Amino acid sequence: MPPSDGQRSQPNVVEIAPESIARVSSASSAAGRAHTANKPHISANTKRS
Repeated sequence: MPPSDGQRSQPNVVEIAPESIARVSSASSAAGRAHTANKPHISANTKRS
């Protein structure tokens, strides 16, 4: 692996990283909302049982 390839691959990863982070952050926020919405139901079910 020549050092030039390593330097070329690094900038590409940095450029792709923000996009993947944005996707993960949006997915995590959506998951957080789902968990928050599910928590009341779970607590209600626990109280009922």
